[in-house]
Parts: sequence; structure tokens; C-alpha cells
Amino acid sequence: MSEGGYIYHFPRVMLRKDKTNPRRIAYLLLLLFAVPPSWPVMAIGTVLVVAGVAFHGWAAGYLARAGYDDRETVLTLLGPYRHNRNPYYVAHLVMDLGFFVVAGLAPFALIYLPLLFLVYRRWVLNEEPFLRQEFGEEYEQMCREVPRWGIRLTPAPKRGPDQPFTWSMYWFNGEQWRTGSHLLVLGIFWLYWLYGNPFAAWPTLANASLAAAVTVYYLVHDVRPRDVSRLSRGWLVAGVVIAASGGALLGQASVWIPWSGPWSGLGIGAGILLAAVLVAGAWTGKGAEGAKGPFAVTLVPWYLLLLALGLISGTFAGVWLALAVTLTVWALVIAGAISVPDLPRRPATAVGIAGVAGVAAVASALLG
Repeated sequence: MSEGGYIYHFPRVMLRKDKTNPRRIAYLLLLLFAVPPSWPVMAIGTVLVVAGVAFHGWAAGYLARAGYDDRETVLTLLGPYRHNRNPYYVAHLVMDLGFFVVAGLAPFALIYLPLLFLVYRRWVLNEEPFLRQEFGEEYEQMCREVPRWGIRLTPAPKRGPDQPFTWSMYWFNGEQWRTGSHLLVLGIFWLYWLYGNPFAAWPTLANASLAAAVTVYYLVHDVRPRDVSRLSRGWLVAGVVIAASGGALLGQASVWIPWSGPWSGLGIGAGILLAAVLVAGAWTGKGAEGAKGPFAVTLVPWYLLLLALGLISGTFAGVWLALAVTLTVWALVIAGAISVPDLPRRPATAVGIAGVAGVAAVASALLG
């Protein structure tokens, strides 16, 4: 079922277990492009977020877990689980709807929420056979009495061991960090409502580039090739389409205009910092075995290197070239058309990265 922290649903690719990354991307987009709404809309969105956070926390105080990898060893049949079988996921859908509302971008939730629901639905359908095997008739009875996605207004009968809500279980499940992070994001949107969105002053292409860069990172990190022994025409076509789209974007003269003022320093500084992270990882590494951080997935360090050079170039063209090349290679690898070696983790690689980044920074300064 799982391979090295990844859980696969398709023969050709593996999907990472972490289901929060699509939500992180959505939150980043909301923070970048938020348009503070009116007071009544803000209030409605706040109620939705707080309700979702509370529902999630209520479930965490009941959910007995042995750890993420070992899954649950006790079937939780109390609290919110008497109303819904998947309160965590329902809570996410509710609070995320609230975040779209407080960001003033509620119509876009009509696109995002169905996609998030499909991710959760796939995960739930994958979990249920395990739960049936683990708990047998006890779980079957729960399925008959408690809806998978809907909310049962009257609680289902109590079953199993008496497990009251406890703050110790709430803390054991790490809910304090989830609650704090969601309320922090809500607080940021309230600051937007009071003082305006600071990212509104950024160029639209800068916001789009930041969002795209983060999205591509999560994509190549979370979706990996599994069985590429046979060529996939679909993925091959996807790679060609991505390359053509990138070429069309790079054909726009505006993306080649060098950044000026603080944007130039900010972009080049970010690129140098990213290169420094890669240099440190390569210098201290001893090979691909047991690699962690940016070196844990083959394509990630190559992508970060391209992105660093793109940022150092001081142009949007450099950044989008890194994105287009990475996505094209990613699609072609999954298609089975090409393979990519690991970026060597040794001092020589670190020196090479530092040298290339240094030359690129000097060239950018001279040409800028």
C-alpha cells in the first residue's frame, strides 16, 4: 500500500501521504490575492473558520492514535464520530470555505472545494478496507449508523469503550499546532481587512511566480514515478504541452525585463539563499542513501538549483524557465521517456553549485 512514505492509487505514480499540501497552496494563493470583503461577509467567513477549527479540535480530543504510520488501534465511536465518520475532513472543508470567504474570493471555492473533496474521497476509500479488516463488524455497524460525509443530527448510539474527550488526547494528536496555525491565518486576514493586503502592491506576475514556484515544488515532491517500464503517451503529450506553454510565456517580451529597485535585490538574495541551502546539503551529504530535506526526492534539488539560478538572473523569464523545464522533465520522467540521476551529494557538487551561482550573480549585476 505504501512505499517510503508515499501511498499510491495509480500504477504509474506514487502520491505522498501528506494531504495538507493542497491546502497550503490554496492558503498561499488566498494570502497573495485576497481582496478584503465587507463586514457581514467577513463575519460569516470567520464563523465558518472557527466552526471548522472547533469541530476538528472536538474530534482530536476523542481520536485514539498509535501514531501516523501505525494508524488507529482503537475505533473511535464517540463525540463527533457519532455524527460523521470523517470529522477531520469535513472540518477542513468547512474552515477552508470560511477562508475563501474572509479572503473575498468565495467564488473560487467552487473550484477548490470539489478538488479537495476528491482528494479526501480517494483517501477515505483507501482507508475503509483497512478499517473493515481491522475492526470487522464493529466498523460495519458504524458505517450503517453514521454517514461518511453527511452530518447525522441525532447522535448514533454509543458503542465500544468509553473514551471521553480529553485535553491530553487533544495535545497528543498535535491539535494545538493545527488550531494555532489556522487561527493565525484567520488573524492575518483580519489584519488585511483592517489595513489592506500588502501583497496588492506587488506586481501580479511576482505573486503568480511565487505561487507557481511553491506549487511546482510540492508537485515534484509529492507526485513521483512508480512504474515507468512502459512509455505513457498521455504523460508524453503532457510534457510536450507544458514545454510549448512555457515557450509561449517566455516569448513575451515583458518577462525578460530585468527587475529594478528593491525587487532586484530581493529576488537575487532569495536565489543566493536557495543556492546556499543546496551547497550546505551537498557538502554535508554522503550519497543518495538516506537523503533528507531537498535531496530526498531526485527532481527536487535540480528544481531548486534551476529556481535559484532563475532568481539570480533578476528576471521573471529566469524563474518561469526553471518552472517550465522542471515540469516538462517531471512529466517526461513519469511518461518513461527519460530518467534523471540524483544530484551528487559531495563537496565537489557544493563547490560547483557555489561557482555557478556566483558567476550568475556577477553576470546579473553587470547586465542589470
